[in-house]
Amino acid sequence: MLTLSDDEILAQRAQELAKPFISHHQSLESTGKINLLVFYLGSESYAIDASKVLEIVPTERMTSLPSLPPFILGVLPVRGMIWSIMDLRIFFNIPRKGICDHPRAILVETSQLRFGILTDSTLDIVSCESLNPPPEISEKIPRNVVRGTINELTIVLDLDVLAQDPRMVVRDDIDS
Repeated sequence: MLTLSDDEILAQRAQELAKPFISHHQSLESTGKINLLVFYLGSESYAIDASKVLEIVPTERMTSLPSLPPFILGVLPVRGMIWSIMDLRIFFNIPRKGICDHPRAILVETSQLRFGILTDSTLDIVSCESLNPPPEISEKIPRNVVRGTINELTIVLDLDVLAQDPRMVVRDDIDS
């Protein structure tokens, strides 16, 4: 395993922060292409619609809360808003292979919900004209959440379908 010096780590982080952010206006409607943010969970790569991404933030200030579903790791304050941060590995019941030392959260907004997705690292924004069909078997990820794939290895998730999953709304029903 390659160990990076502090200066190399800081240089990598500076390069990642300096990358241009794709705005909502640069979505499929305005460019004719799908802009996707590719990210890693362990050794697996996933992608989401970049137009739904608000920002990527460090998770050092995340606070765990009792009585939340296991896939909600905690809440994170960002500029006066409280964001629930979810781990897709737990949500989809995919074995966890560890998390990196400096995880981040991708803050996303759908028409139904705002939430954060824990990620080990983000790769890049990629543009493509179309997606490949979803794989026949995609581990334990429900087929309706998978929009397709890019480069045959990266699963593209549908955040709108994910946000409609009943497990995403945490309730404290008194009459249960």
